[in-house]
Amino acid sequence: MKSFIQLIKEYFLSFYSIDHYLKAIKFSFRHVLAYIMLFSLIYSLIVTAHLSSYVFKPMNQFLLSLPDKVAEFYPSQLEITIQNGQVQTNVDEPFSIPVTDLNVFLTDLDLDIANILPNTNLENLLVIDTYATPDDFEDYMTLSLLTSDRFVYLNEDGNIVIKSLQESEDFVVNHQLVVKICDQLRPYLPRIVPLLTLICFVVIALFFPFAIYCYLFPISLIVLLIGKIFSIPINIFKVYIINIYLYTSVTTVFGILSLAGLQIQLPFITSILIILFATVIGTNIKEQASSPAKPSIKPKKTASVSQP
Repeated sequence: MKSFIQLIKEYFLSFYSIDHYLKAIKFSFRHVLAYIMLFSLIYSLIVTAHLSSYVFKPMNQFLLSLPDKVAEFYPSQLEITIQNGQVQTNVDEPFSIPVTDLNVFLTDLDLDIANILPNTNLENLLVIDTYATPDDFEDYMTLSLLTSDRFVYLNEDGNIVIKSLQESEDFVVNHQLVVKICDQLRPYLPRIVPLLTLICFVVIALFFPFAIYCYLFPISLIVLLIGKIFSIPINIFKVYIINIYLYTSVTTVFGILSLAGLQIQLPFITSILIILFATVIGTNIKEQASSPAKPSIKPKKTASVSQP
Protein backbone atom coordinates (compact mmCIF):
# COMPACT_ATOMS: atom_id res chain seq x y z
CA MET A 1 0.00 0.00 0.00
CA LYS A 2 2.88 2.33 0.79
CA SER A 3 4.43 1.71 -2.64
CA PHE A 4 1.08 2.40 -4.33
CA ILE A 5 0.74 5.75 -2.52
CA GLN A 6 4.33 6.59 -3.47
CA LEU A 7 3.63 5.93 -7.16
CA ILE A 8 0.51 8.09 -7.04
CA LYS A 9 2.53 10.85 -5.38
CA GLU A 10 5.15 10.59 -8.14
CA TYR A 11 2.41 10.91 -10.74
CA PHE A 12 1.27 14.26 -9.33
CA LEU A 13 4.85 15.47 -8.80
CA SER A 14 5.55 14.84 -12.50
CA PHE A 15 3.29 17.79 -13.36
CA TYR A 16 5.32 20.50 -11.65
CA SER A 17 8.37 19.35 -9.70
CA ILE A 18 11.82 19.56 -11.27
CA ASP A 19 13.28 18.04 -8.10
CA HIS A 20 11.14 14.95 -8.70
CA TYR A 21 12.79 14.39 -12.08
CA LEU A 22 16.24 14.90 -10.59
CA LYS A 23 15.47 12.13 -8.11
CA ALA A 24 13.64 9.94 -10.66
CA ILE A 25 16.75 9.39 -12.81
CA LYS A 26 18.13 7.35 -9.92
CA PHE A 27 15.09 5.02 -9.80
CA SER A 28 15.49 1.37 -10.70
CA PHE A 29 13.99 -0.16 -13.83
CA ARG A 30 11.61 -2.19 -11.67
CA HIS A 31 10.31 0.95 -9.98
CA VAL A 32 9.71 2.74 -13.29
CA LEU A 33 8.02 -0.35 -14.73
CA ALA A 34 5.67 -0.44 -11.73
CA TYR A 35 4.86 3.22 -12.33
CA ILE A 36 4.06 2.75 -16.00
CA MET A 37 1.94 -0.34 -15.24
CA LEU A 38 -0.07 1.65 -12.71
CA PHE A 39 -0.58 4.42 -15.25
CA SER A 40 -1.63 1.85 -17.84
CA LEU A 41 -4.24 0.40 -15.47
CA ILE A 42 -5.66 3.84 -14.76
CA TYR A 43 -5.61 4.70 -18.46
CA SER A 44 -7.32 1.40 -19.30
CA LEU A 45 -10.08 2.08 -16.78
CA ILE A 46 -10.70 5.57 -18.19
CA VAL A 47 -10.71 4.44 -21.83
CA THR A 48 -12.92 1.43 -21.08
CA ALA A 49 -15.36 3.62 -19.13
CA HIS A 50 -15.45 6.09 -22.01
CA LEU A 51 -16.08 3.34 -24.55
CA SER A 52 -18.73 1.81 -22.31
CA SER A 53 -20.69 5.07 -22.27
CA TYR A 54 -20.38 6.03 -25.92
CA VAL A 55 -19.91 2.70 -27.73
CA PHE A 56 -20.67 -0.38 -25.66
CA LYS A 57 -23.88 0.87 -24.04
CA PRO A 58 -25.59 1.73 -27.39
CA MET A 59 -24.20 -1.50 -28.84
CA ASN A 60 -25.69 -3.49 -25.98
CA GLN A 61 -29.10 -1.87 -26.48
CA PHE A 62 -28.90 -2.64 -30.18
CA LEU A 63 -27.93 -6.28 -29.63
CA LEU A 64 -30.72 -6.85 -27.12
CA SER A 65 -33.29 -5.54 -29.59
CA LEU A 66 -31.68 -7.22 -32.62
CA PRO A 67 -33.78 -10.44 -32.66
CA ASP A 68 -37.03 -8.48 -32.68
CA LYS A 69 -35.71 -6.11 -35.34
CA VAL A 70 -34.61 -8.97 -37.61
CA ALA A 71 -38.02 -10.62 -37.24
CA GLU A 72 -39.63 -7.28 -38.10
CA PHE A 73 -37.30 -6.73 -41.04
CA TYR A 74 -37.92 -10.07 -42.76
CA PRO A 75 -41.19 -9.99 -44.76
CA SER A 76 -43.68 -12.20 -42.95
CA GLN A 77 -45.21 -13.55 -46.18
CA LEU A 78 -41.93 -14.33 -47.98
CA GLU A 79 -40.74 -17.92 -48.36
CA ILE A 80 -37.72 -18.74 -50.51
CA THR A 81 -37.05 -22.32 -51.56
CA ILE A 82 -33.84 -23.41 -53.25
CA GLN A 83 -33.92 -26.96 -54.57
CA ASN A 84 -31.49 -28.48 -57.07
CA GLY A 85 -30.03 -25.02 -57.65
CA GLN A 86 -33.39 -23.52 -58.63
CA VAL A 87 -35.21 -20.74 -56.77
CA GLN A 88 -38.92 -20.77 -56.02
CA THR A 89 -40.93 -18.21 -54.06
CA ASN A 90 -44.50 -17.82 -52.85
CA VAL A 91 -44.82 -14.09 -53.68
CA ASP A 92 -45.60 -12.08 -56.77
CA GLU A 93 -42.45 -11.19 -58.68
CA PRO A 94 -40.49 -9.05 -58.96
CA PHE A 95 -40.49 -8.81 -55.16
CA SER A 96 -38.30 -6.13 -53.61
CA ILE A 97 -37.11 -5.09 -50.17
CA PRO A 98 -36.45 -1.32 -50.27
CA VAL A 99 -33.40 0.32 -48.78
CA THR A 100 -35.56 2.34 -46.39
CA ASP A 101 -36.42 -0.86 -44.51
CA LEU A 102 -32.90 -0.72 -43.07
CA ASN A 103 -34.01 2.17 -40.89
CA VAL A 104 -35.37 -0.36 -38.39
CA PHE A 105 -31.69 -1.11 -37.60
CA LEU A 106 -30.00 2.23 -38.21
CA THR A 107 -32.09 4.52 -36.03
CA ASP A 108 -30.64 3.09 -32.81
CA LEU A 109 -27.08 3.27 -34.15
CA ASP A 110 -27.37 6.85 -35.46
CA LEU A 111 -26.12 5.78 -38.90
CA ASP A 112 -26.97 7.00 -42.35
CA ILE A 113 -27.84 4.52 -45.10
CA ALA A 114 -25.54 6.36 -47.49
CA ASN A 115 -22.56 5.56 -45.25
CA ILE A 116 -22.99 1.78 -45.36
CA LEU A 117 -23.99 1.11 -48.98
CA PRO A 118 -21.45 0.92 -51.83
CA ASN A 119 -23.76 2.98 -54.06
CA THR A 120 -25.91 5.86 -52.80
CA ASN A 121 -28.27 5.58 -55.80
CA LEU A 122 -29.61 2.20 -54.74
CA GLU A 123 -33.33 1.90 -54.12
CA ASN A 124 -33.56 -1.76 -53.03
CA LEU A 125 -31.64 -4.11 -50.82
CA LEU A 126 -32.94 -7.23 -52.53
CA VAL A 127 -35.00 -7.93 -55.62
CA ILE A 128 -36.32 -11.44 -56.28
CA ASP A 129 -37.18 -12.13 -59.91
CA THR A 130 -36.84 -15.71 -61.14
CA TYR A 131 -37.52 -14.52 -64.69
CA ALA A 132 -34.65 -12.03 -64.71
CA THR A 133 -31.04 -12.50 -65.78
CA PRO A 134 -27.82 -11.00 -64.39
CA ASP A 135 -27.98 -8.48 -67.24
CA ASP A 136 -31.08 -6.97 -65.60
CA PHE A 137 -29.21 -6.23 -62.38
CA GLU A 138 -28.53 -2.53 -62.98
CA ASP A 139 -32.11 -1.88 -64.08
CA TYR A 140 -33.43 -2.77 -60.62
CA MET A 141 -31.18 -0.27 -58.75
CA THR A 142 -30.62 -2.91 -56.10
CA LEU A 143 -27.85 -4.13 -53.84
CA SER A 144 -28.63 -7.76 -54.70
CA LEU A 145 -30.74 -9.71 -57.18
CA LEU A 146 -31.97 -13.29 -56.80
CA THR A 147 -32.81 -14.96 -60.11
CA SER A 148 -33.89 -18.51 -60.83
CA ASP A 149 -30.35 -19.89 -60.54
CA ARG A 150 -28.02 -17.02 -59.63
CA PHE A 151 -27.41 -14.54 -56.87
CA VAL A 152 -26.03 -11.19 -58.08
CA TYR A 153 -24.77 -8.47 -55.74
CA LEU A 154 -22.53 -5.43 -55.38
CA ASN A 155 -19.40 -5.99 -53.32
CA GLU A 156 -17.93 -3.32 -51.04
CA ASP A 157 -15.84 -1.99 -53.94
CA GLY A 158 -18.97 -1.40 -56.01
CA ASN A 159 -18.26 -4.28 -58.43
CA ILE A 160 -20.95 -6.71 -59.61
CA VAL A 161 -20.45 -10.30 -58.43
CA ILE A 162 -22.43 -13.25 -59.83
CA LYS A 163 -22.76 -16.47 -57.83
CA SER A 164 -24.26 -19.62 -59.26
CA LEU A 165 -26.72 -21.59 -57.09
CA GLN A 166 -26.14 -24.89 -58.87
CA GLU A 167 -23.88 -26.19 -56.10
CA SER A 168 -25.94 -24.70 -53.29
CA GLU A 169 -27.56 -27.00 -50.72
CA ASP A 170 -31.34 -27.30 -50.67
CA PHE A 171 -32.98 -25.12 -48.04
CA VAL A 172 -36.07 -23.09 -47.25
CA VAL A 173 -36.09 -19.62 -45.70
CA ASN A 174 -39.27 -18.18 -44.24
CA HIS A 175 -40.34 -15.94 -41.39
CA GLN A 176 -40.75 -18.84 -38.98
CA LEU A 177 -37.16 -19.97 -39.55
CA VAL A 178 -35.82 -16.45 -39.03
CA VAL A 179 -37.73 -16.10 -35.75
CA LYS A 180 -36.45 -19.51 -34.58
CA ILE A 181 -32.82 -18.58 -35.26
CA CYS A 182 -33.25 -15.24 -33.50
CA ASP A 183 -34.72 -16.96 -30.44
CA GLN A 184 -31.77 -19.35 -30.33
CA LEU A 185 -29.30 -16.46 -30.39
CA ARG A 186 -31.19 -14.30 -27.90
CA PRO A 187 -29.66 -15.81 -24.68
CA TYR A 188 -26.10 -15.18 -25.91
CA LEU A 189 -26.48 -11.56 -27.02
CA PRO A 190 -26.41 -10.00 -23.50
CA ARG A 191 -22.97 -11.56 -22.93
CA ILE A 192 -21.27 -9.96 -25.92
CA VAL A 193 -20.78 -6.43 -24.59
CA PRO A 194 -19.48 -7.43 -21.12
CA LEU A 195 -17.01 -9.75 -22.83
CA LEU A 196 -15.90 -6.99 -25.22
CA THR A 197 -15.51 -4.60 -22.28
CA LEU A 198 -13.28 -7.05 -20.42
CA ILE A 199 -11.20 -7.78 -23.53
CA CYS A 200 -10.81 -4.05 -24.18
CA PHE A 201 -9.56 -3.41 -20.65
CA VAL A 202 -7.12 -6.34 -20.64
CA VAL A 203 -5.69 -5.59 -24.09
CA ILE A 204 -5.10 -1.91 -23.31
CA ALA A 205 -3.60 -2.68 -19.90
CA LEU A 206 -1.19 -5.26 -21.34
CA PHE A 207 -0.10 -3.57 -24.56
CA PHE A 208 -0.16 0.09 -23.56
CA PRO A 209 3.18 -0.04 -21.66
CA PHE A 210 4.84 -1.62 -24.70
CA ALA A 211 3.27 1.04 -26.94
CA ILE A 212 4.60 3.80 -24.66
CA TYR A 213 8.14 2.39 -24.75
CA CYS A 214 8.03 2.17 -28.56
CA TYR A 215 6.59 5.68 -28.87
CA LEU A 216 9.23 7.17 -26.57
CA PHE A 217 12.20 5.44 -28.22
CA PRO A 218 12.78 7.97 -31.07
CA ILE A 219 11.93 10.85 -28.72
CA SER A 220 14.50 9.60 -26.22
CA LEU A 221 17.14 9.39 -28.95
CA ILE A 222 16.47 13.02 -29.89
CA VAL A 223 16.69 14.12 -26.26
CA LEU A 224 19.90 12.10 -25.82
CA LEU A 225 21.40 13.78 -28.91
CA ILE A 226 20.49 17.22 -27.54
CA GLY A 227 22.08 16.19 -24.24
CA LYS A 228 25.31 15.23 -26.02
CA ILE A 229 25.37 18.58 -27.85
CA PHE A 230 24.99 20.54 -24.62
CA SER A 231 27.24 18.19 -22.60
CA ILE A 232 24.47 17.04 -20.29
CA PRO A 233 25.64 14.01 -18.24
CA ILE A 234 22.78 11.67 -19.05
CA ASN A 235 22.33 8.23 -20.63
CA ILE A 236 19.49 6.62 -22.54
CA PHE A 237 18.01 4.94 -19.47
CA LYS A 238 17.78 8.23 -17.57
CA VAL A 239 16.26 9.90 -20.62
CA TYR A 240 13.65 7.16 -20.81
CA ILE A 241 12.74 7.69 -17.14
CA ILE A 242 12.32 11.44 -17.65
CA ASN A 243 10.24 10.93 -20.79
CA ILE A 244 7.98 8.36 -19.15
CA TYR A 245 7.03 10.74 -16.35
CA LEU A 246 6.64 13.59 -18.85
CA TYR A 247 4.45 11.44 -21.08
CA THR A 248 2.04 10.60 -18.27
CA SER A 249 1.66 14.26 -17.27
CA VAL A 250 1.39 15.70 -20.81
CA THR A 251 -1.13 13.12 -22.01
CA THR A 252 -3.20 13.67 -18.86
CA VAL A 253 -3.37 17.42 -19.55
CA PHE A 254 -4.40 16.85 -23.16
CA GLY A 255 -6.96 14.26 -22.05
CA ILE A 256 -8.54 16.75 -19.64
CA LEU A 257 -8.59 19.43 -22.34
CA SER A 258 -10.21 16.97 -24.76
CA LEU A 259 -12.94 16.12 -22.24
CA ALA A 260 -13.52 19.86 -21.81
CA GLY A 261 -14.02 20.19 -25.57
CA LEU A 262 -10.67 21.89 -26.26
CA GLN A 263 -8.89 20.08 -29.08
CA ILE A 264 -5.31 21.15 -29.85
CA GLN A 265 -4.81 20.24 -33.50
CA LEU A 266 -1.06 20.62 -33.81
CA PRO A 267 1.05 17.83 -35.35
CA PHE A 268 3.46 16.09 -32.97
CA ILE A 269 2.53 18.49 -30.15
CA THR A 270 2.95 15.81 -27.47
CA SER A 271 6.37 14.76 -28.77
CA ILE A 272 7.53 18.38 -29.07
CA LEU A 273 6.49 19.22 -25.51
CA ILE A 274 8.20 16.12 -24.12
CA ILE A 275 11.44 17.02 -25.94
CA LEU A 276 11.32 20.64 -24.72
CA PHE A 277 10.55 19.75 -21.10
CA ALA A 278 13.14 16.96 -21.11
CA THR A 279 15.76 19.44 -22.37
CA VAL A 280 14.88 21.86 -19.56
CA ILE A 281 15.19 19.05 -17.02
CA GLY A 282 18.50 18.05 -18.61
CA THR A 283 19.92 21.55 -18.07
CA ASN A 284 18.99 21.25 -14.40
CA ILE A 285 20.80 17.92 -14.25
CA LYS A 286 23.87 19.59 -15.77
CA GLU A 287 23.75 22.44 -13.25
CA GLN A 288 23.41 20.00 -10.40
CA ALA A 289 26.36 17.96 -11.65
CA SER A 290 28.59 21.04 -12.14
CA SER A 291 27.80 22.66 -8.79
CA PRO A 292 30.40 21.84 -6.11
CA ALA A 293 29.27 19.43 -3.49
CA LYS A 294 28.82 20.92 -0.07
CA PRO A 295 31.41 19.56 2.33
CA SER A 296 29.98 17.62 5.12
CA ILE A 297 30.70 19.13 8.54
CA LYS A 298 31.61 16.52 11.07
CA PRO A 299 31.17 17.33 14.76
CA LYS A 300 34.39 17.88 16.62
CA LYS A 301 35.30 15.34 19.19
CA THR A 302 35.78 16.80 22.60
CA ALA A 303 38.58 15.39 24.62
CA SER A 304 37.35 13.64 27.70
CA VAL A 305 38.97 14.76 30.91
CA SER A 306 39.61 11.95 33.27
CA GLN A 307 38.90 12.65 36.85
CA PRO A 308 41.72 11.94 39.32
